[in-house]
Amino acid sequence: TMNTANELVGVGAMNDYGQAIINANPQPLLFTPSVPNGSKGTFTPFLDTSYGPLAINKNGMVLGTHNQEAFLWVPNSPNGSTGTVTVIPLPAGYDATAPVDLNANGQFVGVLGKAVGGTTTPFLYSGGTFYDLTLLNTDFSYLNGINDAGQIAITGRGSIYLLTPPPMQVSSTHVGNFVQGQSIATYTLSVENAATTATSGAVSVTDTLPTGLTASEIGRASCRERV
Repeated sequence: TMNTANELVGVGAMNDYGQAIINANPQPLLFTPSVPNGSKGTFTPFLDTSYGPLAINKNGMVLGTHNQEAFLWVPNSPNGSTGTVTVIPLPAGYDATAPVDLNANGQFVGVLGKAVGGTTTPFLYSGGTFYDLTLLNTDFSYLNGINDAGQIAITGRGSIYLLTPPPMQVSSTHVGNFVQGQSIATYTLSVENAATTATSGAVSVTDTLPTGLTASEIGRASCRERV
């Protein structure tokens, strides 16, 4: 079925749910289908004209630009039409952010720019931090996109690259059985880089406790190098 609504003129990106971001005049719009991937739905005014949406992930999170900075808009519920916007401050020494693409984990890639000298730096934004990807390879110049597995397509000055994050293995262990009413029960989370190369930057791990268990204390993390 074809949706011929005039509001669809200017569609910038669409996600797997069928939501679309539209750079319309006089205001950007968010289209949310009535059913997943349906042709009928609702057009919701998206923020205001100072926000330029660029990409939308499968959960409905939107990436865009606002006054030379990047922003992330997170829906109140997955693929919802209302949400909260956060403008991402520029790192020290840079004057503009040009975001390009966003994945399902909220990571995004793009280029940071400096007014003086006109230099640009390709980056990965992950976990609240900008990572300069030229530290991995000085030939990296422009980032084309990032997928949900964290792979990044990069254009260099003379080559095309695919940057793949190292695989991480997470395991949990404990001694004995936990019983109801037990006041102290200890278990260990282990995170291992299963690749043959070192990681760069912070590694975040989230563990969901079973119903009835409450975390009262988190021990200090340790790091071992395996040779």
